Amino acid sequence: MKILVEKRQKLLMVGICLALFILYFPVISNDYAFSDDWVRINQILTNKLQWGQWEIQTGRPLYGLLLSLSNFFIRDSSDLAYFRFIYVIGLIIFCYLFYKFLTARKIFGSQYYLNLLIPLTICTSSPLYLHGAWFVCFPYVLSLIFSLISYEMASSDECSLPRVVFSILFLISSFAIYQTSAMIFLLFLALDELGVKNKGDKTSLRKIVICFLILGISMLAALAMAKLLPSLVGLTETKRSNLDFNFFKSIYWFIVDGLPFFLRSLFMENISSSMVFIVYSLLLILLAICVKRIEIYFLLIFLFVFSFFPQLANSEKWLAIRSSLLPLSFLIIFIYYIISKMPNKICSILISCFFCISICFHTEFVFNENFIKVTKQDFEELSAMVKNKKKNCITVDLYDRKYAIGNFQISDEIGIRSSAIEWAIPGMLRELGKEPSNSKDSMNCVVILQKEIR
Repeated sequence: MKILVEKRQKLLMVGICLALFILYFPVISNDYAFSDDWVRINQILTNKLQWGQWEIQTGRPLYGLLLSLSNFFIRDSSDLAYFRFIYVIGLIIFCYLFYKFLTARKIFGSQYYLNLLIPLTICTSSPLYLHGAWFVCFPYVLSLIFSLISYEMASSDECSLPRVVFSILFLISSFAIYQTSAMIFLLFLALDELGVKNKGDKTSLRKIVICFLILGISMLAALAMAKLLPSLVGLTETKRSNLDFNFFKSIYWFIVDGLPFFLRSLFMENISSSMVFIVYSLLLILLAICVKRIEIYFLLIFLFVFSFFPQLANSEKWLAIRSSLLPLSFLIIFIYYIISKMPNKICSILISCFFCISICFHTEFVFNENFIKVTKQDFEELSAMVKNKKKNCITVDLYDRKYAIGNFQISDEIGIRSSAIEWAIPGMLRELGKEPSNSKDSMNCVVILQKEIR
């Protein structure tokens, strides 16, 4: 029996590897760079490296360290694919650990297929796909792994003081890489509570208290890293670390802007406002029907709303796919949980598989067409414009610039031209062997209008 289990585990690991390598193949098989990637390329080509200053200013010192280590292995944009490959390896590890977590906790009972479909869907959702497709995000997968390890320690039946301390350290490390990825700690808590059978379970209540205590301490440490660490090393904090105490303004933003954005990011479609309202209403009603215990229902809703906390508490309200992992993951869990409660089990399995396959391949298609190909096309067109210019000095005039390519655009991360971004242009030109300039003197420099790039 033990041999059969081990063989099954090996086959499953091979299956996860194959699925994620197929879905992320465009990411690791293409040479390209996007936006902030070009800043790193420019620093390397000019030998003016910044060793984690910006990352420290934004409260992410461990992320800065990991990104700085990549400086030793990059010569040009073609080397970025190696780090995207490292991300995919890390994602496979996270996906497998997530599967093991769901299997060990027996959250979905006999519906074992959900133990695999949920991690696969989350690992190919738009935030994690963007992290894999964008070089500067490659360390974020380590934040997910640290957060999962932290929760495993915090929620253990043998939860001792040393385990709590290590759990806090792992979660602080997760926050030190990427704050919104660290918050996935709440998703594991929500999943655990879905598996609790008895009302008023003392073990469950104790676990919730311990987890929120660990999360609270870690979030305070993350705030200290953003507010105090920069000044300790002689840097200034950024506006991103400023807190917003206007509660009603934050709630209004959450309802009007946040909720529609996260649903559009999940399905990668420009869904209308009326459809957004209908979908959320149906989810709330169906979830209330499926979750038998009212206290678990309200806990899930609370955790879903609390998942927006980094954006709600920040004075700089922003909507970005890369920071929307936790709300999207909650939506995915809600949808799967509702489908799993269908009376016809065969129908439930088929719909669950269809949902997983649809999200996985549609996300891959959207990113391949509107991120990878767009980014490569933009660089190739800029290259065609400057390669025959006799003068080495090039100025890209951004007047009336064209940001988007095509009609698909959910945020400033997909369908956007790097050639329209001020900080990306120097790296792009230096990669092409040209010298960037801000001068518009045509006697000394060749002036190119960005809007003329097709």
